[in-house]
Amino acid sequence: MLRRRLLVIGSVAAPLAAAQPQQKPARIVVLSRSPADLRNLREGMRSIGHVEGSSYVFDERDSGGDSARLESVAMEAVRDRPDMIFAAQGEAARAAIRASATVPVVFNALDPVAEGLVDSLARPGRNATGLAGSYELGAKRLGVLRDALPALRRVAVLYADSRGGLGELEAIRAAAGRIAIEILPLLAFTATALAPAIEHAAGSGAEALMSISSAVYRTERAAIIAQAARHRLPAIYVDVDAVVAGGLMSYDADRQLSYRRVALQIDRILKGADPATIPVELPTRFELAINLRTAAALGLAIPPSMVALADRVIE
Repeated sequence: MLRRRLLVIGSVAAPLAAAQPQQKPARIVVLSRSPADLRNLREGMRSIGHVEGSSYVFDERDSGGDSARLESVAMEAVRDRPDMIFAAQGEAARAAIRASATVPVVFNALDPVAEGLVDSLARPGRNATGLAGSYELGAKRLGVLRDALPALRRVAVLYADSRGGLGELEAIRAAAGRIAIEILPLLAFTATALAPAIEHAAGSGAEALMSISSAVYRTERAAIIAQAARHRLPAIYVDVDAVVAGGLMSYDADRQLSYRRVALQIDRILKGADPATIPVELPTRFELAINLRTAAALGLAIPPSMVALADRVIE
């Protein structure tokens, strides 16, 4: 049974009217490895009145997780003269911005200022805007793990060798120091590296597992969930889809609301707004999800007070 409650921490402006019908639909290149990104973006566009195939079409481009290939994919996309590029991660956004200083780019990135995507959140100043997260979300996930497992002392952290990944890892380290938890960093930025990394975590005395925000971890969530279950490691994930798929817990910004706000930014740009002047959005609503079936399989008793606070509970 899936139970859902929403905790509203902020609000979003009423949707703008959809762009007026065009003779030719706007073509939006999507740089993402995660099907969930595209699904959420489609839902966001639909929620503000856009019709795929009529007012816009998506042109999906995938680098296969190869950073070097990502650069050429972005350049190929720019040569095809799209109306806009949507980049679901900071790395993809950097590739798009390097490929063109004029094609509008809308992104979903952890820290767009630190990652060099914009000059500031209030006034991006370039050809890009979008949605920002926070390295501190990783620290918050560590705190959630500790709330669920009060005796927790050692946590393995999967991270990717990227600017955003290293920034989030440092935030997790700092939080761990404040609550006397030892962090075991595990560099795993390809699908084939995940199983050996998680096996190493289990063999090194890790009592729980978490990962930083990364496209490869969202794409390979089923493999991570399976490996965590195999080694009986309680794990917290970045997105709620992992909990629905059998992961123990997740804590993240509300993706449905986030992508609706991204859709509003796309709508403004399609109507002629300059992305350099459109402020980067910050998340305003967050979700804690818990899978009690998985907890039972691991022999864990999640504190009832924590279950009561959860926005989604799978029982």
